[in-house]
Amino acid sequence: MISRNASAIAALAICGLAAAAAAQSLCEATGPDIVVSHIEGVLNFSPTQSADGVAFATRQTNVGDVSMVANLQTPQHPVQAPNLYRHTFVGGVSRFEQIGMGWCFHAGIPLNMGGFCACRGGSGALIGPGCSDPHSAGAMAGPANLGPRWGVDAATGQLAHPHATPAGQLPGIVRFRSVDVDAVAYAGASYFAEVVVLHIDEPTENRENNATWRPLDATQSGDNTSFFLAGAVRPGEAAIQAWKSLVPGVSEAAIDVPADGRFILAARVVRVGGNLWHYEYAVYNLNSSRAAAAFVLPRPSGLNIASAGFHDVEYHSGDGPEGQSIVGADWTFGGSVAQIKWETEPYDINPAANALRWGTLYNFRLSCNAAPVPGAPSLELFLPGEPGVLNAALPVPGGPSCLGDHDGDGNRAMTDIFAFLSDWFARNDAGDADGDGTCSVPDIFAFLASWFAGC
Repeated sequence: MISRNASAIAALAICGLAAAAAAQSLCEATGPDIVVSHIEGVLNFSPTQSADGVAFATRQTNVGDVSMVANLQTPQHPVQAPNLYRHTFVGGVSRFEQIGMGWCFHAGIPLNMGGFCACRGGSGALIGPGCSDPHSAGAMAGPANLGPRWGVDAATGQLAHPHATPAGQLPGIVRFRSVDVDAVAYAGASYFAEVVVLHIDEPTENRENNATWRPLDATQSGDNTSFFLAGAVRPGEAAIQAWKSLVPGVSEAAIDVPADGRFILAARVVRVGGNLWHYEYAVYNLNSSRAAAAFVLPRPSGLNIASAGFHDVEYHSGDGPEGQSIVGADWTFGGSVAQIKWETEPYDINPAANALRWGTLYNFRLSCNAAPVPGAPSLELFLPGEPGVLNAALPVPGGPSCLGDHDGDGNRAMTDIFAFLSDWFARNDAGDADGDGTCSVPDIFAFLASWFAGC
């Protein structure tokens, strides 16, 4: 049996110190405000065919000062959408990716417990101010309790009622591919649970804390992977926000779509072999109903792209229009002389295209010969409306890549020598100055020649 995620537990130890303060900062909000305050249990399933599944026990809390309705006989009740993420290193490149997602759990019959905020009373149909409502992992996995994300407007909390129920293997639970958690292929990987909660009673200003994450440990016996809770829960934070706690150099930005919802973007840029830079972007749609159809970067003159990639997550169990799961066709990579672009089919051609919908995270990556500069990646939105494009402040390809300027700050200094040698001795891709696939003595000479001569 192989156990993983020990490094993540150590890296996120500081998160436990902040978790205790989270209740104080979230409680006593103005108006109705629902948060997943706890992820407190895991139910593992046996793999079937090429897929595996998991469900999480949760506790939702009304951290606001106004009661919220929880009536399963009407559309006025909370829904919770669970996700699974993986962090890995590939050739020294850090990647934070979503590998699993589940249907919406429809939550009702509040128990009005304390334990997070001070519960100030409720009833069988109302979640009182400060009161919490637990849901077991078994309940969260029950097909009758699950409805498709397709029927939920994340920006408003409106949902289809009555809802459809899932079909097929491992119906509706957080489903992931067995190959995505292989202990050999992803040695040293870290895993994270996330749950997004939505409610129609909640005003727009209280929707930024709708996601909560918690680290997971993983063990593997044969082809069966089991997850366990590890580390502190982070209520009110999206899982993408864990990335900057795992590795240095992650930039993060939020985009709010007017009269809609929020996207969170994160980026990390590192030098790789052959005087190239790798750009890794993760784009998360927290609760935008308009979704995203394209991710765009400015293209500097003289740019040569060595490689490019895309990663998404699979819909399943009939979560899509007319009970057909949204087909996860990879976004097309291309652009023009002025921009680099990944895009899916536009809404007017295919309303069921693989847009970046709420509660999902997609990755965009490339390696190229341009060093990073401050810039403005943009998202083109999927559903029609204004604005159609929004920008974020994150690093983009821009400046010429100088081998001797190892850290890409625009100056050749002693710190570049130390940084290069550190990568070279560690056999990181960044130590492969000549790009031949190995870290050897000629790489040192190639780097020093550039450092002394000035590129």
